[in-house]
Amino acid sequence: MSTIAKTTVRRKSEPARAWGIYYRVSSEDLQHPEFGVPAQRMEIMRALVEPSGMVVHREYTDIASGTSEAGRDEYLQMFADAEAGLFSHLAIHKWDRFGRNLLEALQAEERLSAFGVSIRAANLQVDSTTYTGWMSRTLQQVLAQGYVMNLREESRKGKAAKLQAGGWSASAPTGYCNVKASVGSKTNAGIEIDPERAEVVKRIFALFADGLNPGEIAQQLNSEGIRSPRRGANGWMRLTVRNILANPFYAGRLVSPAFGIVGQGDWEPLITEEQWQDAQERLGQRRARTSGRVFPLSGLLWQRGVRLTGAYYEASSSVRTRIYVYYCVQHQGQDQLKHYRAEDIMRQVRARLAQIRVVPEQVPALRSEYERIVKGDANEKRRVELGCRISTLEIEADGFIRMCSKGIISEAEFSAKRREIAAEIAQARRQASLLPHGKVPMERFDAVVGMLACLPETWDQATPEDQRALAQAVFQNIEIGEDGQIVGVQYLSPFEEIAGILGKR
Repeated sequence: MSTIAKTTVRRKSEPARAWGIYYRVSSEDLQHPEFGVPAQRMEIMRALVEPSGMVVHREYTDIASGTSEAGRDEYLQMFADAEAGLFSHLAIHKWDRFGRNLLEALQAEERLSAFGVSIRAANLQVDSTTYTGWMSRTLQQVLAQGYVMNLREESRKGKAAKLQAGGWSASAPTGYCNVKASVGSKTNAGIEIDPERAEVVKRIFALFADGLNPGEIAQQLNSEGIRSPRRGANGWMRLTVRNILANPFYAGRLVSPAFGIVGQGDWEPLITEEQWQDAQERLGQRRARTSGRVFPLSGLLWQRGVRLTGAYYEASSSVRTRIYVYYCVQHQGQDQLKHYRAEDIMRQVRARLAQIRVVPEQVPALRSEYERIVKGDANEKRRVELGCRISTLEIEADGFIRMCSKGIISEAEFSAKRREIAAEIAQARRQASLLPHGKVPMERFDAVVGMLACLPETWDQATPEDQRALAQAVFQNIEIGEDGQIVGVQYLSPFEEIAGILGKR
């Protein structure tokens, strides 16, 4: 969702009569002076600023490409100044200078209009409040967005054609490098071996064949000071090594799930087909170890939009003590596993089940309240609550944008808050999407109440397979905090409604 799509309070006072000028150029535009900032400034000054006689409050310049607002600091500063009433008119070179996204442009205009700011484009001097002006401006924006859509489609066709011919159209994996070669008037992109990194990849496959597991290989590479592909402070990680071992690229295989293309690549393999098959067989054996144990909460545990997976690791190489965990990859794009002991999470889940235990004395009141909920369709009410929560979070995010632009909080604090709010919004949206439509079934009440009377004891006595079936019948999802503690639980209907009645949600 665009960060400008917010409810904006209309200004009660008139803004200062001055111009704000917004330039947006892509990195490609910088190679062509006729599209750069000086050319845009000259056209804007000639067509808009000089005839008006108004002063220029500030110029806002962004070097960006694509349709995302990420990194468009001056763009966000422009809205902050507009809200503060520092200028009354915004000059742009073209109507698509807000970005080639029609929705974003319309939302930007609506928000600036609420601040009392009028937008003018140097290349199309029309009054967008009239029908003719609105049509002219919108047509230009539609054509710009159509251009991007067509460019994306043609780019996809080109990538598919390259893949069909055995070429590679993406970033080269570690051990290879992307190169460009001029053939006549054309520039062809290709893949070549990176000699230094290729030796590291070959060694990883050799160590794996010698019996070392991915974690031990990572430790070996780190102890020798060999730089990892991600160049992070944590060095080589088990998952990094495993991904290399599972990548068919190194055997010269071309596999593109996005395009549904499988074939032979035109690059030189780093390992033989026999080495590749041997590595996959050994990886398959390691996967079988994990799948041999039932993890009752598989598919139910989440952390900031990422599902946790059950697995185990050896406590040491000498004493084969298995520690069972639920793990996920960290969210900051780092190749690092975060894991939590399965027994700790299971203990917390058991406590949650004990919280919704029902004793016979509670049944009449529960039945009456539950029947009222069924008639009122609690799901719809919950859906509205989640919608309001999302709107509140978006407004809160907008406030942090203004605070950052005014120097009240640092960029690091702003980035942390933005990630936190984005995670909360994603969680609320997921909860809303999982809400069943229609009313909860009243006929399930007696069966559920009977189950809740002895649910903790049933959980304790059940096998892992039965615990899994029980968990899937009771829970919709369980949110785990970064400290491994349960921070939120959503039950399935009618457990969700009963937990709400008991005040244990």
